[in-house]
Amino acid sequence: MSANPHLFPILDAFSGLHRPGYALLVNAPWGAGKSYAVRKWMNNRKECLYVSLYGVVENASIDAALFDALLASNRSLKPPKGIDTFQGMSEKWLGWSIDLTGAYRRQILKALPRTLIFDDLERANLNANQLLGYINKFVEHEQKNVILIAHEDKLRCKKKVKRNEYESIKEKVIGRTVSIVAETEIALDSFLKDMPNSLGMNWLKTSALLGNSEAQNMLATQSFLEREKSLILDIFDRSESYNLRLLRQSLLDFSRFYSKIPEYIRAYQHGMRSLLATFLALTIAYNRGNGFTENDLRQHDDWSRAIWNVNGSQGKEPDAKGIDLLRRQYSEAPEVQLYSKVLSGDLAKALIANGYAERDFIRYELESTEFFKIRESEAWQVLWWWVTRSDEEVLAALKQVKEQLEKLQLRSPEVILQLSGILLDLADNGIGWDTRSDARNEMLSYIQKLESGDLLSIERPKESSSEGNLNESSFGLEIKQQNTDEYQEIFSALTEALDRAFWGANEERARKLIVLAGEDVGSFVAVISNNGRPADLPNYSQLPVLAGVNPAEAAQAIFALPYDKARIALSPFKERIHRLEGLARSPNRVGWPSERSWLIEFRDESEKLAAAESVPLRSSKIRKILEWQLAFLRDP
Repeated sequence: MSANPHLFPILDAFSGLHRPGYALLVNAPWGAGKSYAVRKWMNNRKECLYVSLYGVVENASIDAALFDALLASNRSLKPPKGIDTFQGMSEKWLGWSIDLTGAYRRQILKALPRTLIFDDLERANLNANQLLGYINKFVEHEQKNVILIAHEDKLRCKKKVKRNEYESIKEKVIGRTVSIVAETEIALDSFLKDMPNSLGMNWLKTSALLGNSEAQNMLATQSFLEREKSLILDIFDRSESYNLRLLRQSLLDFSRFYSKIPEYIRAYQHGMRSLLATFLALTIAYNRGNGFTENDLRQHDDWSRAIWNVNGSQGKEPDAKGIDLLRRQYSEAPEVQLYSKVLSGDLAKALIANGYAERDFIRYELESTEFFKIRESEAWQVLWWWVTRSDEEVLAALKQVKEQLEKLQLRSPEVILQLSGILLDLADNGIGWDTRSDARNEMLSYIQKLESGDLLSIERPKESSSEGNLNESSFGLEIKQQNTDEYQEIFSALTEALDRAFWGANEERARKLIVLAGEDVGSFVAVISNNGRPADLPNYSQLPVLAGVNPAEAAQAIFALPYDKARIALSPFKERIHRLEGLARSPNRVGWPSERSWLIEFRDESEKLAAAESVPLRSSKIRKILEWQLAFLRDP
């Protein structure tokens, strides 16, 4: 949906007025796309003339700009051949010049179309009074429908014009102002679509298939940026620049940078997302100006802040500026990693300030950062990089992985899936396994052996092992072969086995939860509700795990607590049961136990405890807590 749905109806209504007697101003900051929007509205409208006033220095320059625009829109209006020659001869023979070109121009300008659109008013070398005063002749005397396009704040602040003088001339000429905002999402789609257009999409795809590296890089860049559109929009929005030209230029600069990044570095998906976000944040800040300097591209705090930090943040904090201001601006954007964590200061300066960096320099600088540093690899990771590793490394890693599979040593679900994709990729290239079926069967058999030996994780039910979680890139590496049938078969086998392992261990898990309630009721509530849960505690808020414990044992444990803690322990259950019953409608939840049925049994067992209580006060407290916290169980 358009961010400016009001613009076209207003332009339609204004252009349809007969002798409006005032001009309409379309106002927006530089780069917001106001010219593009109005020119898009102009399409297929015959009675419109668009004129840029960029750089005009006098009234005659405005007439010249109008005349040039008319010629560009209608070549039949070009002055007759020989007019310049005749004009020169008249001066030579008669001793005085006949301005035939000027006369012809004045005649043509008498037939201007009904709607005139003047753009770039704030970029004219005339002050606002002179400019609007001259334009007023088209409004008031020639009764044209005049549309002006400008960044009004810049127009108002043009030199030699006082604020009250501008408001006075504006009131005389401009009868209505319509403001618009940047159509960022639409503009981004357009930028990405146009990125390869200079060479032609068909040429690119054909050349990429034939191995042309330039074409392959351009398509890879476009594909990466398409995948990260939501991230790009978020970073641009946080930049508060609203200048679409800055966004477009930043994306073009990044595309040139991306084409020089080695493929093995591009494979670090998490790092590449941070690299894109950080590059855009730095590029937009630098190109905007506003005091963001080359030193800020190096991502060092200025001296006053550095000294303040060294002194333990004592005394008055220095004003935020430059890189520190940018850090605060993106404090809630975790992808933006400043201070050379993902994009070193030297590389940022070379790319953004100087506009160029050699491939080897880019590779070296990226490999030196926290996100792309080449670490000691496990054997399966060496196989992930088999194309770039030496033959000796690959063969040694292959031998080690086969030994690890034989000894059932690889148990992390993420590693198992990474290895499954790697084995399928190796089999395609005749390495280690003869066929894809051999690689698939190897991994299916391996999962069965892990399950039979109770060696799988017991904390990864199907809900938490969904494709959106387990299949995300892990260890900074994309999982290979994700879209193949063989990989999907392995993935399904693993998630089903993990699910069985989780529920097979649930009785013991539920008992531990009841013990936790007795020892730390706050942690018990956090685990079953996910409210205020510390990172080191599991999240069972969406899993009916308590159905695995004996209701009578649970009642005994809960009401052995002080009554205020027993009330707290039962407080999350109304919201919890409603949440679980909503989730139970999912096809993945078919066959899962019902915690409502378990809780009803728990309530009944608690009622028995109250009835058996010899002290009436204690009996009443148990019943009152049940009434407060579990009355909802009477509802269907």
